Amino acid sequence: MKILLVDSSGLIYRGHYGYGKEVLTTSTGPQTHAVRSFVQSVWNLQDTYQPDQTIVVFDAGKPAHRMDALPEYKANRKTKDPALLDQMRICYQMAPELGFNRMATKGQEADDLIWTICARKTPDCEILIVTEDKDIGQCLRDGISLVKRSGDRAKPWKTVSAAEFEESFGCAPTQVPGYLALVGDSSDNIPGVHGVGPKTAAAWIREHGTLDKVLENIETLKPERFRALLEKGREIIERNLIVTTLVDLGDQIPAPQEPDFAAAEKRMLELEMVRLSETLAKRVSGSNKMPIAAEKPANTPTIEQQMLF
Repeated sequence: MKILLVDSSGLIYRGHYGYGKEVLTTSTGPQTHAVRSFVQSVWNLQDTYQPDQTIVVFDAGKPAHRMDALPEYKANRKTKDPALLDQMRICYQMAPELGFNRMATKGQEADDLIWTICARKTPDCEILIVTEDKDIGQCLRDGISLVKRSGDRAKPWKTVSAAEFEESFGCAPTQVPGYLALVGDSSDNIPGVHGVGPKTAAAWIREHGTLDKVLENIETLKPERFRALLEKGREIIERNLIVTTLVDLGDQIPAPQEPDFAAAEKRMLELEMVRLSETLAKRVSGSNKMPIAAEKPANTPTIEQQMLF
């Protein structure tokens, strides 16, 4: 079984901010370019990798344990553009209609959901994780690879195995949390130890195997000028490790999603995304005839109850 595991936020952000001047809107004003980009990207990934199941994960808040350890976690990020939030909601609503398994756990981040799914991998399963986040590297092992943009229009995606990740990143996947605890992560507002760069941190981690062993052997580290800095910054490092380590949320891999293509088509046409709806029709078994939209159960939580954008 092959699972395509998509970090939805990354695709939606890129679709919103990466279009430059090409902003698509409906005749009444709402923007739709991120929605189009998200759907087209997932379709392209499906065509490229032919997965048996596609799971799209969404952020639904900041975990309490990370906020308790580092209250300024991700505080450097700008308030989301209302147009982006609107499109994130649309993507969230449309995903199951298109047959993408949608996962979100209130108060938790997509990265931890990705870790949770990977922890439940069986020997006969292959998982491809679509993300640009560095911390997801800790999920990699045999049968689990990253999928990144290649920069090549002809072949827009490339896979990165655990071995390839280690070669380029400088340390093994299991060592990523410790590495990030030392150098920090500016994108998440995690400060590292002052002066400790990627090459130095990776060298220490490779030599000693774990962050704990690095801290146990501070007196032998080279260059010597860092010894006092690490001793002084021990509390920062240990705090960072709490933030950079992904956790198991206990969720199970969902059963394949039954699509509701008629509902997806209706939503696309309401958003005046005619070409996207035409592409959808072509993808549905080569037929323009779609199943009737299922009535939403009365007890289905609203998007506001399920998600925190």
